[in-house]
Amino acid sequence: MKNLIAVTICLVLSIAIVIVPSFFYPSFEGIEAGTVGNFNQTVEVTTSDVHKIYKLYEDQKLIGIIKDKTYMDEHLKTVYKEKYASMFPNTHIGIADNMYLVEEMSTNVYTDVDAEIMQYLDDHSLYSVACKSISFSDNNEEYARIFVKSEDIYQEALQKYLSYFIDEDTLEAIHEHHAISNLTEYGVMTMGFKINETIQIADAYASVKDIKTTEEEVLHYLSYGDNENLVYYTVEEGDTLDSIGLQNYGLTAEQLMRINQDVIKDSSQPLTAGTKLCVTYFTSPIDVYVYKQRLQKETLFYKTSVLEDNTV
Repeated sequence: MKNLIAVTICLVLSIAIVIVPSFFYPSFEGIEAGTVGNFNQTVEVTTSDVHKIYKLYEDQKLIGIIKDKTYMDEHLKTVYKEKYASMFPNTHIGIADNMYLVEEMSTNVYTDVDAEIMQYLDDHSLYSVACKSISFSDNNEEYARIFVKSEDIYQEALQKYLSYFIDEDTLEAIHEHHAISNLTEYGVMTMGFKINETIQIADAYASVKDIKTTEEEVLHYLSYGDNENLVYYTVEEGDTLDSIGLQNYGLTAEQLMRINQDVIKDSSQPLTAGTKLCVTYFTSPIDVYVYKQRLQKETLFYKTSVLEDNTV
């Protein structure tokens, strides 16, 4: 009986020795076999300390595991100053838009290849620039989006595009919310305008090649969207802007002047034969509706009618 008790006690103690430590110490991750990422990283050691690691993916594929996020942040700052600051001042860069970083908690310590990963980013120019996105939507459905260097160049380009349809003085009065008086003389006057589509401006990151950096680029997009097949007309003797406009989609002289402001400075200036003018009609991503008031004199002609009165 005593022997049975002794054996039972020994069995209980042996089980306790195996089970009890699991209650007092955190479980370790199993050491991963093989290598991971593009740089053949391996697990050097597994510790009881849980720490952050950063997995870098490109097109859903694991590129490598970054050990020191601060090192990466400093590298991005350096690259921005050296390569991007002159073209894109007062902003910053991030990784390319087809890449993403996943933060995880781990007990595994991986081979440190932070420098190699940064060199990989440099070699393949895998960076994006913080900029502004301009999205165009209709009925809550986005149908177009562009990226611009700054909101300022977009706003300036938009005002120039609106000036194709509204004279600048009236446009300024509308923006300043000045009251526009009704016509007191015969003529036509713009009273207001409306853009039917929803335009949203937001912070974004984009590749350098996808960012419009000048007012002219943005204006071209607002005028023609993605249409690159522009139509040109060669001026002939006796042509005027009005006559050219009548032959080409009904463009006004003012619109032709503004579209071709590199060669035409005034809508009434004489045209030189042989000059090529852009006469492409607008294929803009937005529709501008202009509200106008017209006051005109109408001559009414009266017709005399003879009616018989049978009561007389």
